[in-house]
Amino acid sequence: MDSPMMFWGIEVSPDKPMSMRLNEMEVLHISMASLAAELKDKNGRSAVQVAVNGEVLTFCVLTAGKTESFTVDLHLWGPDEVEFSVTGKNLVHLTGNMEFSLADEDEDMMGMDDDDDDDDDDDD
Repeated sequence: MDSPMMFWGIEVSPDKPMSMRLNEMEVLHISMASLAAELKDKNGRSAVQVAVNGEVLTFCVLTAGKTESFTVDLHLWGPDEVEFSVTGKNLVHLTGNMEFSLADEDEDMMGMDDDDDDDDDDDD
């Protein structure tokens, strides 16, 4: 059974990093990074960064007029402190979904731990 999920999105400003704490039951999947509709720097370059537990990594570079949106496949698991930041002058929108993992006992109740061995029918 699939875990429940919901749409997730934030706007990251060059002068204001966005922080959040993921709990151990959450998985954040970022699938798109886009420059905001109104550009402050029409030729500017924006590096989109994520810091997880203090380690900063650039995962996308957007350039106005050239690459204004980019598909990414970034999964962040809790429990972690996550901070998003952007260099340059333009606002960046990050979108994706937040997935909520089911507890082990919930999966057991739904029959997720059943061992369906159909190998008994094989005569080879």
